[in-house]
Amino acid sequence: MDKYLREYRQELIDAKNASQDQLDKALLTLSAGAFGITIAFLESITSTPPIWPGFLYASWFFWGLTIGFSLIAFYLSVKSHEEDLALLHSDPDRLYDENRNDPTNTAVKWLNKISLGAFLLGLFTISLFAATNLTNYG
Repeated sequence: MDKYLREYRQELIDAKNASQDQLDKALLTLSAGAFGITIAFLESITSTPPIWPGFLYASWFFWGLTIGFSLIAFYLSVKSHEEDLALLHSDPDRLYDENRNDPTNTAVKWLNKISLGAFLLGLFTISLFAATNLTNYG
């Protein structure tokens, strides 16, 4: 691979990593914030007793999954970097092997996808809860 392609490849890797980092931070921040907001404003947006509280509990469950899976992905990502550093010292050519099996990195990718899906499900279920309770409020 010539010098310019290597530089461009590194720019793409850096951009992808920065985007993933921003997504991870956003998911954690938004999920934690959603917990706080729903707890703080629960009484002001719901009838007493709330209608379909299962939607609220489901949203909390999904946001909890988002936070948990994101934290596990962070841990595994660090582990993957440590494995890559060790591989860099022992067999650097293998780092660029397209057929290299990297189960830790694969797990991180899946956890990130699941985290995003769980966050969106949390948004969907809290929207259903709010819509049901706001229309019957007062």
